[in-house]
Amino acid sequence: MSGGETVYDHIWKNNVKTVFLVFIFVIMAIVIVWCGVWAGVYLESYDKEFIINGVNNVVDIFPSIADSVNETNGIFYATLGYFIPLIVPIIVISILWLLFIYFFGRKSLLYIVGARQAQEGNYKKLYNSVENVAIMAGLPTPKVFLIEDESMNAFTIGTKPEDAAIVFSTGIVKKLTPSELQGVIAHEMAHIGNHDLLLNLMLIESIGIFSFLADLTRCFVLTADRRSRKPESSYTLILALVIFSLRVFSFVVAPIIYLMISRTREYNADATGAKIIHNPGALADALHKIALDPRIEKLEAAFSSTCIADHRYPCAHLAKRGSLFSTHPPIHERIRRLRNM
Repeated sequence: MSGGETVYDHIWKNNVKTVFLVFIFVIMAIVIVWCGVWAGVYLESYDKEFIINGVNNVVDIFPSIADSVNETNGIFYATLGYFIPLIVPIIVISILWLLFIYFFGRKSLLYIVGARQAQEGNYKKLYNSVENVAIMAGLPTPKVFLIEDESMNAFTIGTKPEDAAIVFSTGIVKKLTPSELQGVIAHEMAHIGNHDLLLNLMLIESIGIFSFLADLTRCFVLTADRRSRKPESSYTLILALVIFSLRVFSFVVAPIIYLMISRTREYNADATGAKIIHNPGALADALHKIALDPRIEKLEAAFSSTCIADHRYPCAHLAKRGSLFSTHPPIHERIRRLRNM
């Protein structure tokens, strides 16, 4: 950072950008489903009975608009009439899914990556460092877990500070100096303090939700086609276009927004971590070492966003330009910003 910009300025800018991106994420999801329904209604607009049924659906919900419906806006109100019965189940299923992740997400993720809780007697220095940084950050001391791997990486999981856990590879504990390891802990503690845990978990799962909803809608269409004598009905076309819309959102739009949010949060965690321990250089030195060997075999691509360095691209992070599909900004740039604090 330069030009008099402080750590607090950096954190504030990243928080504003994250809120904006999350808002865009939600709006884009609604817009894409709407476009799928509108396309179906428009293509079937020659079927007057179909349009009337859609208009009647929305008039039943909002009787006051009955007088404002005419031939000019009929397609819009028909779209609204078919959109509402679709978007409500999508919202309900999404909420139920996210509630499940909220209450059971941490345990399931720890099991998936094969992490085990570190014995305090064997890792006394690590526990002391975590506790000290937690005190400096004014946060509850998180649980400490280990993954048996000589590569260097770490990540935090949980839904709130009270149930957070920091997962270290055994390699990062062995190979970093105490001050460098403290920088890593401060970075992970920053994710906890900035409430990135729930945000990351929800965004990852939201992408999965829309893929699941597309599959669910597809199953409904196939079942309806088997029972119907008119498989190419207007309703089936709408659902088919909604499936396409959900697929587009799940595989194109959502990942792009998610990558933007993830990169923003990493810069924020670096700045906040430096603020916690008042030593940006320690984290910069740690990132330089981690970038040389971040790949942990047990971690899948889905966990790349949670790690302090994207484990899919070892060494490449030291390049001035990061991968287009990386969940993290280039470590070269992260190190440069830390050095300039």
